[in-house]
Amino acid sequence: MALTREDMDRKVDEHSRRKGDAGLPTRQNRPTPSVESAREPAGQQLGPVALKTLTQALALVMGTEAMLAVKDVEPVEVHYYPHDGSVFLDTHYLIKGVAGAIFWKLAREHSHPGRQEFSTRELRLAGRELRLPEVQDNLSVRLLLLQRRLAERGAAMQIHKTGRGRFRVLLLRPMRLVQAPAQGTTHREPQVSQRVW
Repeated sequence: MALTREDMDRKVDEHSRRKGDAGLPTRQNRPTPSVESAREPAGQQLGPVALKTLTQALALVMGTEAMLAVKDVEPVEVHYYPHDGSVFLDTHYLIKGVAGAIFWKLAREHSHPGRQEFSTRELRLAGRELRLPEVQDNLSVRLLLLQRRLAERGAAMQIHKTGRGRFRVLLLRPMRLVQAPAQGTTHREPQVSQRVW
């Protein structure tokens, strides 16, 4: 019988709750997919103890534990164009549309109140601001697309799922948020907010 990813996650959660895992929160020490794929070639040749040691070492190098924020660097300038939801990091295009509006909302919320934890429910409630369609918004798919795009670009902001309908935003570099004026308005200076660590 083949287990789905959700079934395996559920079993890992149950096991860590029963075992206690030295007081660590559930799922904190779970290997990421990149760690799992990196250890796969050695999996057949190593014993369980050596495999566990390899997994922990790879998690330090490749996993979320390796994503430490660097504060003494120039901030990434994030440009947001509200007329189509386009987002540029410095001069490089990242994403547009609903996913761009989601990125902008998360970046703003993270920079001003300093929040890190978010839920898909609160994004759904901000549907009009994010231009989500009223029927079949596909929010989880759009959020996953944004998460993958940020990861593959090695962007200054990363999104990590922390549970069902919950996720965390991590900044790897400071960001300077710049919103272009809305299309059709008279020329005015863009709104700028500086991300302070």
